[in-house]
Amino acid sequence: SPIHRRNFIKSFATGTSLMGLGLNVSASSTTQLKLRVGEGTADITPPLGIELGGFHRAPGNERRVKGIRQKSFVRALVLDHGETRIALVSLDLVAVGHAMAARTRQAVAKKTNIPADNVRLCATHTHSTPGFIFLRQWGKTSPEYMETVQKQIVHAVATAVEDLAPAQVSLGKNRVVGGNFNRTVKKWKTDENFKTESSHDDRWTLNKVHPPRPIG
Repeated sequence: SPIHRRNFIKSFATGTSLMGLGLNVSASSTTQLKLRVGEGTADITPPLGIELGGFHRAPGNERRVKGIRQKSFVRALVLDHGETRIALVSLDLVAVGHAMAARTRQAVAKKTNIPADNVRLCATHTHSTPGFIFLRQWGKTSPEYMETVQKQIVHAVATAVEDLAPAQVSLGKNRVVGGNFNRTVKKWKTDENFKTESSHDDRWTLNKVHPPRPIG
């Protein structure tokens, strides 16, 4: 069910927001659950010559990889509390399609025994890499590169499983001025102006980052 931003952020303080991913970590149960966390990375820098996604180009005028300024990576985070194990995978790509994600989740499950339903993939949506969904004239998908990335995802998750170590969930925050903007209405407020008497109808926008951060 929908949850307001204020309650969502507050839930991270106790770890209850992880319940949606199968990890029931609350302030009263963290000692019994013995949370373990592992991380793994793998290089998915695209080869020279293949098309880049993210910008519309007519046939014959495609954007292609001409050089590498910064490498691309897959980053995997595995969380385990003895009863449930999940893998969160971030990819430096424009987008990931359903079919590719489904195949990859099955491959991860076969390699690591993490249930496919517990493997979640997301893309950082950088417009300087290829993408794995069909968008007409927005960058052709390379089957060879897709296969390479899938193998690197499996490798990163397997590395994260090997890296599992005792950890606890903590909460960090920092202000990102100008990092978010509510464009749906002319009158908007940042969280600095959102007072205790304000309501959610005031159309406020958050410019703080509140990442849940497992620390071993």
